[in-house]
Amino acid sequence: MNVLERSQEFASNITELNKAAIKGHYGIQKKSVISAFEDSRDRFAALREVKDIAGVISAQREFYSAMQKNVSGVVRDQYSFARENLNSAGQLVRAFVKPVTESSETVSDEVVETIVETVEATVEAAKEAVSEVAEEVSKTAEAVAEKAAKKAAKSSKA
Repeated sequence: MNVLERSQEFASNITELNKAAIKGHYGIQKKSVISAFEDSRDRFAALREVKDIAGVISAQREFYSAMQKNVSGVVRDQYSFARENLNSAGQLVRAFVKPVTESSETVSDEVVETIVETVEATVEAAKEAVSEVAEEVSKTAEAVAEKAAKKAAKSSKA
């Protein structure tokens, strides 16, 4: 395999890793947003049933406890996810660099230009993936808010 082929394979692999990383990151964020909406909905449901100040304090404690678990879970998930991606990227780079440095081939301007084009394509693909995931998160948030509003309207009628 020559330098150009290895460069193209590396760029393709790193592109796929980056796409997966972006989708995974926003998947974790989506889960967090949904959890926050659900925690808020549960808090407001609990507050409607409160009869005294102790009930308010209890409902607030439960809400803040749930939010703390959500945030700490997201941080833990993001850290693990970032660590996995860093390890994967490191393996890809090591697999690419080792054969290049061991060979007597030199990298031509054409190879460099091809790598630059591939990186630019990766950036564009990443932007598209971010847009798709952001749109999906937005739709999910709207659906959760709509459900909460319907549930609140039902509760207020009862």
